[in-house]
Amino acid sequence: MSMTDSVISPIRSSTPGTTPVRPRPASSATDTFSPGVAADPSLKRLPPLPKAPPPASPTTAFTKVLRDNFSRWSQGKAMITPLDVYRELGNPANTGDAAAGVAVLAWLSDSCDHGAPVNLDTIKAYEASGKTDWDDTFQQAKGNLQAQSPDLMPSGKPELDDLAQGWLSDCFDMSAIGAMIALHPDQVFKMVSRTDDGYMVTFPGWKEPQHVVLTDAEQAYFGTGQPKGRLQMVLEKAAAQIQVERARAAGDTQDFGDPLYALSAIPGYPSNGITLMTGHQAVTCGIRATGPNPTPAQSDTVLSHLRQDLSDYQGHSLMVATSDDVYFGGRH
Repeated sequence: MSMTDSVISPIRSSTPGTTPVRPRPASSATDTFSPGVAADPSLKRLPPLPKAPPPASPTTAFTKVLRDNFSRWSQGKAMITPLDVYRELGNPANTGDAAAGVAVLAWLSDSCDHGAPVNLDTIKAYEASGKTDWDDTFQQAKGNLQAQSPDLMPSGKPELDDLAQGWLSDCFDMSAIGAMIALHPDQVFKMVSRTDDGYMVTFPGWKEPQHVVLTDAEQAYFGTGQPKGRLQMVLEKAAAQIQVERARAAGDTQDFGDPLYALSAIPGYPSNGITLMTGHQAVTCGIRATGPNPTPAQSDTVLSHLRQDLSDYQGHSLMVATSDDVYFGGRH
């Protein structure tokens, strides 16, 4: 007999062709664990396993960013309010994905179907819903930030092609900026200069230069997703800072958070933008619509009024306001 045969008991198969099974001791009266196996007196019965918790809702790319920054953005409160969001838009500490996350919250704060503070229950409900709209907006905000050109003027000079209004309700400023770029691009070029951390904007129509620092969150939220230069947003934010200053001077104590958001919150007028960009007082002239088929006499009357206004207000910026389309010989 070999050493192996003397130490290891053979394992026999009871049925040819089946897996060998070691013989088991007979069941005893004290066996409380498994039938057919003798109980070991040293073993104690284990307590029942606790019930497994319900599966957690999956965290999305956006809600992860939201959870990671919740305490900071909420200032330690149990919710993030719209005012918290608007303040974070202007916070340069929010970069990259955090900036895109702030942009999503700004969208939620402005949306008609939300507009309420965000808390942990809100986040859990979104994660459990299986919806993707917040994450879709998150990806769009990231795209806006990535597409934004780091250059003030990519071509080296102001271009109309670099203008796109985006989400800001500031057509009154955009129209004046566009007109000046079209007519006097050299003057617009001189309005903006670089600083160590941003830009200095000197408007002909305002008493002092405006120091402008663009944040990633502003570019993620207000951007257009197109490779535009920063000139438009720099001029917009400078105009917004002035608009807030005017509101303060008029007794408005509202906290707007980010100045760019104030462009949508404070009523604005094209005359303000014209005066800022040109340095000339804007004069508004009203014109009555003539209808789609004006007679030659009607067209002549409208044109004569315009000529008279241009003569009377030389040296001023002239803004024409109409209550409807104005047609001149079939064109308007």
